[in-house]
Amino acid sequence: MIQKPKHLTKSLFKLALECPAKLFFATNKEYYDSKKENSFLQSLADGGHQVGALAKTYFPGGHDIETLNKKIALQETAELLKNKNVIIYEPAFLLDHFFIRVDILVKNDRKIEVIEVKSKVFEGVDEQSFYSERGGGIKTDWLPYLYDIAFQSYIVKSIFPDYQIDSFLMLPDKFAKASVEKLNTLFPIMTAPDGKKSIRAVEGLTKNIVGNEILKKVNVNEIVFKLINDEFGFNLNMTFKKYIHFLADQLVLNKKIEMKPHANCATCQFKTDKISDNIKSGFDECWAPIYERHGYTKKDDTILTLWNFRGKQALMDSNIYFLNDVSLFNIFESNTQPVNLKNGLERSERQWIQIVKSINKDTKPYFNREELKNELNKVEYPLHFIDFETTMAAIPFFKGMHPYEGIAFQFSHHILQKNGKIEHAGQFLSTTPGKFPNFDFVRNLKQQLENDNGTVFCYSQHENTYLNIIFEQLYKQKNKDVPDKQELLAWIKTITHSSKNSSEQWFGKRNMFDMLDLIKKHYYNPYTKGSNSIKYVLPAVLNSSKSLQKKYVKPIYGSTKIKSLNYEKQKWIKFENGEIINPYKLLPELVLDNLSLERIAEGGSAMSAFGILQFEKISEKDRTEIEKALLRYCELDTFSMVIIWEYFIELVNQEEISVKQKKFKNHVMS
Repeated sequence: MIQKPKHLTKSLFKLALECPAKLFFATNKEYYDSKKENSFLQSLADGGHQVGALAKTYFPGGHDIETLNKKIALQETAELLKNKNVIIYEPAFLLDHFFIRVDILVKNDRKIEVIEVKSKVFEGVDEQSFYSERGGGIKTDWLPYLYDIAFQSYIVKSIFPDYQIDSFLMLPDKFAKASVEKLNTLFPIMTAPDGKKSIRAVEGLTKNIVGNEILKKVNVNEIVFKLINDEFGFNLNMTFKKYIHFLADQLVLNKKIEMKPHANCATCQFKTDKISDNIKSGFDECWAPIYERHGYTKKDDTILTLWNFRGKQALMDSNIYFLNDVSLFNIFESNTQPVNLKNGLERSERQWIQIVKSINKDTKPYFNREELKNELNKVEYPLHFIDFETTMAAIPFFKGMHPYEGIAFQFSHHILQKNGKIEHAGQFLSTTPGKFPNFDFVRNLKQQLENDNGTVFCYSQHENTYLNIIFEQLYKQKNKDVPDKQELLAWIKTITHSSKNSSEQWFGKRNMFDMLDLIKKHYYNPYTKGSNSIKYVLPAVLNSSKSLQKKYVKPIYGSTKIKSLNYEKQKWIKFENGEIINPYKLLPELVLDNLSLERIAEGGSAMSAFGILQFEKISEKDRTEIEKALLRYCELDTFSMVIIWEYFIELVNQEEISVKQKKFKNHVMS
C-alpha cells in the first residue's frame, strides 16, 4: 500500500511548537490523541468557528474554497489568483512539503494580504501590544499565534517572491461593542452530507447586518519579519527556515523527532492508560528511556504531578524527574513566599507532604484536625452548595456587549441541614438560542438563597468571578430596562466580594465559602496525585471513607431519603479492580443523532453542549437529551461538594487522632 505524502500544515506546525515529537504521534493513527476526538467541540466552546465565519463578512465579495480535496483546492486557488484583484476564503498553497489554507487572502494587483483569524481576545491597539513591557520580547502567550502567521507568510512569499506580502491577525477586540441584537444567532452550525460540521453565516448576511466590527485587523509585518529572520531564536538551535524544512522532512520520512521530556509533558494529548494493539501512548514512548535510566516504573510519581510547583523545568534540566529525587531544598528554592506553620498549609509545605507520602508509598490522607475543625465551626446552617456552568461568547448576544463577556447559563443548588438532611433544592438552565440568560440566572439564584442566612459554598473563585461579571452587566443597564436592577445588585454584594476592577468595592456578609481553599490549606489525599480538581477529590474522599461507601452504595440518592431533581435511586458507589469508580464516569453516555458529544462530565463538554444548543439545528429529542445531561452533570458537582463536606465532618469528629498523624506536619518540615 502506497502511503499518501505528508505535508507540514499550519496546524501541524503549531503542534510542533508545543513539542516536535508530537508531529509523529499526530500523523500515525495508532497513537491516542485526546484533542482529535473533540477538536470541533473545543473550537465551538472557545468561539473559534463563529469568529472565522464573522470575519468573512468583513470582506464581502470573496470566493470561498470549500473543498477538502487538496488538488482541487490548489487548482481553484490558482485560477482565482489570475484576477488582478480578488478576495479568497481558505485559499490553498503548496510549496515543497508544505501545504497551507490561509483563512482570508486579499490580492490587490501585486500586493497580497495574508489574514489569520483567531478567537483569542485582543486588548491592545496595534502590533506593539504583542510585546512585553518588561523585556521587550514577544509576550509568551502570543508566540504560537504569531509564529502561525509567520509560517503562512513565509510560504506565500516564497511562492510569490515579487509581491508585497502583508501579514495580519484578525482578533476579537476587547473594547469593541456589538451594535446589533442577537449577533451570535447569525452563525449556526451546518452539517454536510458526509457528516462534517462547520459554522456558516446565515444566507444573505452582509456587513451592514452584522453592524460594528468587533474584530480587529492587526498588522504584524514587523514581528513576522523578526520571527522569520530569527531575531527571537527558535527550537532545536535552528533558524526558522531551517527548522520548518527539518520538520517537513521528518514528516515525509515518518520519523519521530526525539525530544528530551519537559514540563509541558504534563498536558500531553497523546497520553492514555488504555493501551492495546491498536492504541499507543506517545507520552509513554517518550518517557520510557527516562524510567529505565533512573530505575523507576510508571507506578512511581514524576515531578509532573507535583502540585503548583513552578520549578519543574529547572529540575528536569538538572536530571531530576521523579518525586523520590526531589529535596526539601529544591522545594524552597522554587517558592519565594514565606513559610507559615499556622492557619493552613503554605504551598511549600503542601508540596513537601505530597513528596514524602509518595516516597513512603503512604496512601493515608493528611489533614490537620484542629485547623479543619476551626474552619468547619465558622459556618451557619443550613449550608448551600452551588455550582455554575458558564461560557464566554466570542460573538456577543446583545447590542452593547463586548466579545467574550461572561455568560452564566446554568447552576445547581444543594442544601444540607444541621441534622444531616440533604436535598437537591434547585437548579437553573437556559439554553434558548439567542436568549441572554444572566439576569434570569441571578434572579433565580437569589430566590433560592435569600430565605435564610446559611453559609453558601462554592468550589474555587469561579462563582464569585461570574457574579462580579453579572454585577457589572447589570450596573450598565438602565433601570427601566431591568426594573429590579438595584435589588439584584444589592443582593449580589451580600454573597460575594468585589474584583479589583469592579465599579464598587465590597465584601459581603455572606461572602461565599471556598471549599477549594479549604482543601488546599488543610487536606491532602495521595489518591489525587496532586490535583485539587473536584473530579479527583471526590473519588479520593470516597476511597478513604468506609462510612461514605456504606451510605452511598445504597440507592438512596433520588429517593425519599435524599431528594434529587435529576436522578432516581442512584447508587454512587461502584467498584472496579478494588477501587471505587469515579462517580463522574458513571454519568451516562449520550446517544444522539449526528452529534459527536458523547458524555457531559466536565466544564469543557458543558460549554460545547451549550454551543450546540445555541448554534445547531437539532431534533427536539437530542435537545432534550443534552439538557438532561447538563442537569445531571451540574447536580453531581454540587452533590460532590456535599459528600466532601460530610467527609470533613467525619474527620473532625473522630474521637482520637494518632500521634503519627498529629505530628506529621511538623515532622515533614523538620
